[in-house]
Amino acid sequence: MKKVILVASTLFFIATASIGQNKIESVKYTCSMHKEVMLDKPGKCPKCGMNLEPVKQVATKKIMPMHKKDSAAAKKKMPGMAM
Repeated sequence: MKKVILVASTLFFIATASIGQNKIESVKYTCSMHKEVMLDKPGKCPKCGMNLEPVKQVATKKIMPMHKKDSAAAKKKMPGMAM
């Protein structure tokens, strides 16, 4: 019975640990004139002094290079590989 409880609690932990992986972790702030400026808190742009604006982040899926749909682009990147 103890093994059943241990296995059930382990499976529950693994299942709940993967639920929040696509959440936005933190808000970044950038300058509307200098997109390369990215800070973790609001303030002024160090280049021009404008107010930094929050960046809208979206969760994205990671796609492995070998799983790309466009095989023509993959052939151009690896000319010696036969596909």
